[in-house]
Amino acid sequence: MNHIQKKLIVPNLNTKNILEDIKICADFRTKKRLPVLTYKYKNDICIWRCSQTKNGFNGKNEKDILLLTKIADGKKLIIYDCRPKLNAWVNKLKGAGYENTDHYNKIDMQIKFCDIPNIHAVRSSFESIFNNVSYNLGANPQSSNYEVYSNLGNTLWYDSIILILKSSFDVYESIEKEKNTVLIHCSDGWDRTSQLSSISQILLDKYYRTLKGFIILIEKDWMSFGHQFRYRNGFYSTKDTPSNICKENQFSPIFIQWLDCVYQLMQQNLDKFEFNENLLIFIAEQIYEGKYGSELRELL
Repeated sequence: MNHIQKKLIVPNLNTKNILEDIKICADFRTKKRLPVLTYKYKNDICIWRCSQTKNGFNGKNEKDILLLTKIADGKKLIIYDCRPKLNAWVNKLKGAGYENTDHYNKIDMQIKFCDIPNIHAVRSSFESIFNNVSYNLGANPQSSNYEVYSNLGNTLWYDSIILILKSSFDVYESIEKEKNTVLIHCSDGWDRTSQLSSISQILLDKYYRTLKGFIILIEKDWMSFGHQFRYRNGFYSTKDTPSNICKENQFSPIFIQWLDCVYQLMQQNLDKFEFNENLLIFIAEQIYEGKYGSELRELL
């Protein structure tokens, strides 16, 4: 079996000490997740992904400016910040935040905030769905499917789905029609960033709508880019987990939400996918059973 090569692809900075400069760029991003390539489209326009900057209100990093200038490569650079703008701005108070376009004066740069909720909002929404179903179909025998469906809107689950899909179509438009380079990030770059990046690639490239391509997409944009399946699935305890993880409750079905996004696309474009909803259900079950680990291609 061929394994994915674990390489970070960045542009040539044409400096004397490239590795040292890359480390400086990484230090400027939370969790050291610097901008790297995840997808190159047929028109040579690329999708890059990373985490938020650590500039606060006044911070500036010349190496990060150089890196993004190289990434833009003379084209307009659209930064899709998955978060609500208010949340991103609040992070500036903590020394993080988002790119100050005034510092990147050699780039035609635009920041678009996608308003996608964070992991805690997704967890709350999921719990609302669970309570809705368990009460109306379990604890209350007199209820029917009507009560379940009529209450779905109050869970806000599909509000998030809509925002993810809308932002993904915006990325599609930026690359396919406007020929703009795209950089995607949220706070840490492994939750909403993976959602938006991978749905965008499904829209752009029919290969990722094949069975093999879909599995490789999950391996690439979820596993290789460090989505925290263990914490998001709730597979941790106070004995072997940092106290801040347990205190904040890191459980959140981000990946399940993404599978739902794929399902919504599939229902509207049944002839565009090589697989059906049975695969999505199977994968959703297997990430909790843990049988395949990081070797999803064993599914094939």
